[in-house]
Amino acid sequence: MVSATVVAGSAQAFLYVPTARLLSRIFDVILPARDVSALWLAAAELLALQLAGLLLVWWIQTAALKIGQEVLLELRLRCQRHLYLLPRDFHTAADAEELHVTMVYETNWIDHMNQALTSRLLPAVLSATVLFAILFATEPRYALLLGISAPLLFTANRLMVRNAWFRQERLRQAFEAFSRGVRFAITALDLTRSQAAEDWELARQTANAENLRRVSLDLAGFDALQQLLQTALLLSGTLAVLLAGGWAAAEGRATRGEIMAFYVIAALFATQSRTIVESVPAMRMGMRAFRRIAGLLATPDREPYSGTAVLDTLEELRLENVGFSYRPGHSVIEDVSLVVRRGETVAIIGANGGGKSTLLFLIAGYYAPLRGSMLVNGLPFSHWNPRGVRARMAIVPQNPFLFPGTVRENVAYGMAPVSDAAVWEALRQAGADFVSQLPETLDSLIGEQGALLSGGQRQRLVIARALLRQPDLLILDEPTNHLDDHGIEVLMESLRNLPFHPAVILISHEPRVLRHVSRALRLTGGRLS
Repeated sequence: MVSATVVAGSAQAFLYVPTARLLSRIFDVILPARDVSALWLAAAELLALQLAGLLLVWWIQTAALKIGQEVLLELRLRCQRHLYLLPRDFHTAADAEELHVTMVYETNWIDHMNQALTSRLLPAVLSATVLFAILFATEPRYALLLGISAPLLFTANRLMVRNAWFRQERLRQAFEAFSRGVRFAITALDLTRSQAAEDWELARQTANAENLRRVSLDLAGFDALQQLLQTALLLSGTLAVLLAGGWAAAEGRATRGEIMAFYVIAALFATQSRTIVESVPAMRMGMRAFRRIAGLLATPDREPYSGTAVLDTLEELRLENVGFSYRPGHSVIEDVSLVVRRGETVAIIGANGGGKSTLLFLIAGYYAPLRGSMLVNGLPFSHWNPRGVRARMAIVPQNPFLFPGTVRENVAYGMAPVSDAAVWEALRQAGADFVSQLPETLDSLIGEQGALLSGGQRQRLVIARALLRQPDLLILDEPTNHLDDHGIEVLMESLRNLPFHPAVILISHEPRVLRHVSRALRLTGGRLS
């Protein structure tokens, strides 16, 4: 498709060759001979050439749009895929809003650059090259006058490029601040109201919006000034050529047909040159955006495991003398050994901040132990495809994520289409009977982070999401935070009676779960006992 676009652009450019010859023939041969029929025929040929050029322009623009959208789709999907290759510590340290702006705002500028490149810049460059060749063949001395514009344009662009990049970065930062502010205003609505800070927050967001407006106008004005300067240089060169051509005609050194063709071609050359100049801002913004996207895609960090073996069932998980720390000299997990087999329930208890969640991250393969080893079905974790291992697990984190949508969408997230009966069964196993009382049952909206539900209801929905997958290993991190004694009894009884008999790891600081497990271990100072 790209090569076809280049060919079409070349064809469009070379249509100017017969146009120039036809104009010269009309004024040097047909009009002096007063041949009306030949004039009509020549006019029809000119019209046909123009229509053919317009059709080529339409096809180039349509093809360029398709190419640009395909490139944009691939780029955005590559960024999405790359996010899942990056390790957890990258995402915990990253600025989520900056990543969001890079993947949305920057890729949008790359789309503008692609359209400018394929539908305007390349065809204009090809056309301007052919037109200059025609001018040079007609009158080399005058054509070279136009050539003087090129180094002047290049010099002007180089002198202004530093200011342009500075303004572009200011625009990106202003957009990021505005986007971050809007997101905060939406998610922190309850905080703002509870603090009676509506006017204060509105003033803050108004400042962000006003700064974005000011910076946008500054960049637009700078681009307009740059285009004005470059266009003035082009027009000056074109005017010099036209005056020189007129002088040559007056002295009899050029025929009327030659000078008329020269004038028309020179005017077309100026038009194509202006198109090149007008494409510069979009190209410049796109190149800056491309560098940021390339920087993200070039991030070398990867998930700690890259095995390829497919795990059918997870029958045993074994940790042997595992040690881990986020920073050198600050051990979080120290010499931990643990065996969990399918069908048993193990509790790991301990105070908050004692390393329980870190142990969960190690088991899930988000991090690799710095010391010791972790085995799945007797083979090193690194032997298995990590996503395949996680597919046989279900994890309910301490702070589970719920998104705006329905009960069904939240419970069945990440699953192939499942029946309502399967969703209802998972809800029953999680003790989420309240769903049947909601106005729209499974189609009831739950709000941002489940804001329309109570804490206990949110907890049960997330547990139902885990149970719907029928995992071989179920990990529950502080599952009793929002449950009373009766709720804990119901949940533990349900877990004992699950038909798919998973291994269950309960991570909790709550001693009340101990009477419901087959064995319990205490994590203290990073060690299990």
